[in-house]
Amino acid sequence: GWGLTNESRKILTEGLTPQNREFLDDKGGIYTNGDLHHPHPSFTDGTYDGRYLFANDKSNTRVCRIRLDVMKCDKIIQLPNQSTVHGLRVQKYPRTGYVYCNGEDRVPIPNDGKILDDPKQYTAMFTAVDGDTMKVAW
Repeated sequence: GWGLTNESRKILTEGLTPQNREFLDDKGGIYTNGDLHHPHPSFTDGTYDGRYLFANDKSNTRVCRIRLDVMKCDKIIQLPNQSTVHGLRVQKYPRTGYVYCNGEDRVPIPNDGKILDDPKQYTAMFTAVDGDTMKVAW
């Protein structure tokens, strides 16, 4: 089952931020929930190419990549600079390189507790993930 095998646990944990890895240490090491939203397939030359499907997990600020040739999730990354990711779009031309991730909630930047009472300083983040490496590009 998913989350029970070494392979799936590796996929669930390798893209976690260090802070969340520490947070999950005494909770079994993995998230036991998720809120999958906005699946989008990869493109080449503006046409679906059947390589990947990308989707976001709104509850845990993660993005997953599913290989469509085997219908299996092979990478999950947690976005370190967002509070909640809700909605994403993929680069359509010349091919899906970037996955653009929308931050839903405005948060203080930096989120260190110093400006919590000043919402005018809050902002929403927009992040790009490299769809090939599944690393934050910017």
